[in-house]
Amino acid sequence: NMNAGITSLSAAGGGTIVVPAGTYQIGATITLKKLVYLLLRPGATIKWAGTAGGTVFTSLADRVLVLAGVSGGTIALENASIGFDLHSHQYCNFEHLYLTNNDPTKTYSATSILFKIRADSTKNTMGNVYNDIHHGDQISLTQACGTVISMGGEVGVGVTLNTFKDIMSHNCYAKGIEITQWADDNDFTGMIRINLYGNNSIGVDMLGSLTVYCNSFFHLAIDTFTHPGVPDYSSFTGRKGIRLGNVRHIKVENYYNTPMTDVGGSSFQDAGAQSYYIVFHDYQGAGSPMRLISKNLKDFGGTITATEIDGAPSVAANTIKFPNGSVTDLGGGVVSVAFSDSIDGGTFNEVYTYTANIDGGAF
Repeated sequence: NMNAGITSLSAAGGGTIVVPAGTYQIGATITLKKLVYLLLRPGATIKWAGTAGGTVFTSLADRVLVLAGVSGGTIALENASIGFDLHSHQYCNFEHLYLTNNDPTKTYSATSILFKIRADSTKNTMGNVYNDIHHGDQISLTQACGTVISMGGEVGVGVTLNTFKDIMSHNCYAKGIEITQWADDNDFTGMIRINLYGNNSIGVDMLGSLTVYCNSFFHLAIDTFTHPGVPDYSSFTGRKGIRLGNVRHIKVENYYNTPMTDVGGSSFQDAGAQSYYIVFHDYQGAGSPMRLISKNLKDFGGTITATEIDGAPSVAANTIKFPNGSVTDLGGGVVSVAFSDSIDGGTFNEVYTYTANIDGGAF
């Protein structure tokens, strides 16, 4: 009945299907179609009761999904493998969703994908790779999942200009956010919080074979806590907060990862990245609570200005170390850092920056 209603409304020019409070078991995948929104009222739950390993929502692989979406209510994946399997969608909204996963054996939840976003439709002939727009807002998951968001395009057609806000996930076994290829200029504007719950799991992974450009995060928190004495939560190995492969212009304005005690784990791994800018808040670590991790700053301009939050007028010469650079105290707690590079005639070639203690760690 749900699929029949969506098909009929889409053919009639579109509209909104309102789902009242209650639990609705579905045995087949719901196929979203253009111009139709599914609005779940408070207390409404769509519960997967189909074949194990199935998909709850999808869109047609030979069409572009335009001006559609799902908002409100609860999506109970149970033993489904994919929550939303979306193909070449444009100007769609998915917001105010609460996803649960009641899979006691974790046979499917440990490898599940909540949002699988692809620009792969055979009918995507608009000729503009900057048209796939997805809006995710206030999406949270409880219990377990494999990957929260997996996104990637095809040759010449990208998953781009998407906006994500306030996404929270508990007990992530594989990857929080996976960005593979042809997925550029995506903006995570709100608070993204991923709790890693498996060996070798990764918070944000950009390790595709092709270069990924200009993805940015405002507030990214990757939890890698351990709880001795709690079953299945006592210790993990190899977890990574952020892993960057063949990427360029990646920006994380506020990155939180505390504490990282895994054997073989790391808060950040450069796996061949070209350029990035990450402000890392290690508020339980030793030394400075905030560090700038960056590479190839020529892509962001020629001067860095650092301001001490306590307003102290001077900084020790060995506090900030830059190759081929100079530090100028401008007074009032402001320090200007300029670089020169004879290879590029005065522009950056490759610069790594590190910060140690600045007046007891305030930066």
